[in-house]
Amino acid sequence: MVRTRYAALLTCAALLASPATAVAGPDDGKHVATQTHIDSPKAFWEGNSLTLKSHSAESNHDLADTVTWVGKGWDQNGSNQYQFTVPEDPALSFLGKAGTTYYMAPARVQGSLDPVWMGFGADTELPVDDFRDNIASLDLLSVDGPGEVEMFGYYPGPGGLQRFFGTTEGAPHSAWLTSGTHTHNYTVFTKPGRYQLTYRTTARDKDGKLIASAPTTTSIQVGGQRPAADPTPSLKERFDKATAGDASAQDYRLTIAPKKSGAKDGDERLSSIDFTGGSNGTLTLLIDGYFLTDLPVKDGQAHFDEFLGPESSTIQAVYTPEDGSPRWISEELAYSENAELSTTSKKSAESWAETTNPRQLSADQEVSVSNPELSARAIPEGEDGTRIIVEAADKKLEGYVHGGFFSKGSELPDVEFDGVISNGRAEFVVGADASFNGNTVRLDILPHPSIKQDSGSITLTENFSFGQKYEGRGALGTTSKAPSTSPDNNTKPEAGKYTGTCVDKAVLDHGHVDIAVTRDGDKFRTRLKDETAIVDKKTVERPLDDVVLAIHNNALRPRPEALKGKDFDYLGEDKFFLLPQTQEQSIIWPGYNTQALDYQDYKDGTVTLNIKPVEMPDGAQVGLFTTEGLGKGFTPLINSAEGDYSIETTFASHTHTNWAFTKPGMYKLEVSYSATTTDGKEITSEPQTLTVAAGDAAIKDCVSAKDGNEGGNKGGNKGEGNDKPGSTKPNDNKSSGEKDMKSSMPKLEGLWGLVLPVVLAIVFQGFLNFYNNHRGQIESRLNGLLHR
Repeated sequence: MVRTRYAALLTCAALLASPATAVAGPDDGKHVATQTHIDSPKAFWEGNSLTLKSHSAESNHDLADTVTWVGKGWDQNGSNQYQFTVPEDPALSFLGKAGTTYYMAPARVQGSLDPVWMGFGADTELPVDDFRDNIASLDLLSVDGPGEVEMFGYYPGPGGLQRFFGTTEGAPHSAWLTSGTHTHNYTVFTKPGRYQLTYRTTARDKDGKLIASAPTTTSIQVGGQRPAADPTPSLKERFDKATAGDASAQDYRLTIAPKKSGAKDGDERLSSIDFTGGSNGTLTLLIDGYFLTDLPVKDGQAHFDEFLGPESSTIQAVYTPEDGSPRWISEELAYSENAELSTTSKKSAESWAETTNPRQLSADQEVSVSNPELSARAIPEGEDGTRIIVEAADKKLEGYVHGGFFSKGSELPDVEFDGVISNGRAEFVVGADASFNGNTVRLDILPHPSIKQDSGSITLTENFSFGQKYEGRGALGTTSKAPSTSPDNNTKPEAGKYTGTCVDKAVLDHGHVDIAVTRDGDKFRTRLKDETAIVDKKTVERPLDDVVLAIHNNALRPRPEALKGKDFDYLGEDKFFLLPQTQEQSIIWPGYNTQALDYQDYKDGTVTLNIKPVEMPDGAQVGLFTTEGLGKGFTPLINSAEGDYSIETTFASHTHTNWAFTKPGMYKLEVSYSATTTDGKEITSEPQTLTVAAGDAAIKDCVSAKDGNEGGNKGGNKGEGNDKPGSTKPNDNKSSGEKDMKSSMPKLEGLWGLVLPVVLAIVFQGFLNFYNNHRGQIESRLNGLLHR
């Protein structure tokens, strides 16, 4: 740790200096990413190389010239969205004791995008088909800041934790990327202040050459005031220009005390920071030697309420007046939770400390593994989970575990999982119980791009039986082939009711899509924003009429206890097709996107999304619903059984919910947006029909041409995407829709998700009872089962 001391020295230059600038934050003048959804960092492929940027609101920014501000924020119900309270779940013990509360950027927002909605990702045009194992890697090289940082996805229950990056013991430092990767995750900070994170992204091409972006450092300002729009002098420059003198003769006073009262949720954890004395100027606050915030001093007073967190810290203030009064450096104050502290200018310090302590997390050199042997185990975890443990003979191995539980004859997992290998070991829990008896359990071991050896595979069992223990061995450089469900190309398919329906449409069965709306004069314009890279290796906006969302049998889920009740009786007692609110990468992930609209233009600040089934299988129903956090159940949005076809949206956002289809077959959904302007004008979009093929049989039928020959996918055989690296060309023996659905996927064709499927998580009443009894302690609206 380096602590640079800046002394208060009397100089002629200081005495003759002009008045100081009012603000001097170290990130002033940068692009400020806040109060919006961001993928930061996001990996791009430019000039035949990898690069990292910050992406927000359809714009890209220089990552090094971006500061993310995590301030305070509340949802539409008044619950805060900037404090994370650790629940009583051993999976989260790395964060500290249950009940401890930290600063956070939320994984899920409601009613507003405050303070900021953070994730990371990769551009749709990332040419993963040209990379080994069809993946790239995002690496967190170092973190410099006053506290610990953790990024993760979470819902209560087995397999509910997905750690992405962190500085605490056992935290991963890499996450794999594919084209169009897009995450929503919690980012938790144990202390407020300025953090600097250094990232890079890597891949290894099919010829074995390592490709790496330049390491790039970006700033995150946690707490404090928003960084200024224009560059300002450094604290040292501003201090040197301020007047030196005897501050002890002044009545400067700094106090820190628990906030006496507060109208907003979370205010009870805030500390009031007050400065009095002097005239006009700037008070700079430091925490453990790191920048916290600048406060304007007006008429000798400054006030700010801050969440200083539960951990002990050192707080110091530097006052630079503008009127010729003497500058002041306070003594260091030892803060602890709920402390009451004060100091005056009679106890001035001679200097302040600016600390730098970058924690190196990842190496940046290539590595050869001396012993390629691998071993894996699966053991029961409680009554409803399975623990997966992978160990490498050579502890230098870094990389990813990527696998799933597969039904017989299926190449898509019924439940998929992933883990990160650090120092030759990975260990994690999967939500797999007796419901998956009879499945094949298979793992692929994907080395980090910095590792020269190729991937390997391990099959733990061909016939899983919950309660049993399984062991398997493998080695890097060996692979297994997933069972194929591709149609027999020598067999003429039988014509069905919907044969040929999908031949002239873009068939999308995995990846991210949004039903997006823009305003065009007195009309709305609705398109499907396609980031799947299945048909075109870039983001494309398509008419909904030209799209089929294909849902394979691996999306079938039993109805859990948490979805009992009359609001969800339409689901029935049989398995239903679920498109989870949280992304599972072998299942299509549809959302809706209103980020292009200004809600001030519409009556009651409301825009309505209408989704009405106009054709369904006999006895089928369609529903959309969202989770409301830990133990708080689900909120129905659309229920075709009750004639509920509309969702009212109240702020510009990019939203994901759970979609349920109760029967296999073909669905046709009439989709439109509508609103009333503040001057009474009705605005709508032209209704379009979105086709959904639920089940493998329905998909196979609809992509087959009426003459029995496999047809072509409308978007798959033309467009710029086919001229780019990794493009998919037509195949005379297989429908391009079917072929495209399997392109650009990592080695195990059934992808594991960045965040696991979640609807089965809260089956046990114990979880519900605890969180219902402790709602008052959990101000943050967490992801819950199926978070956005």
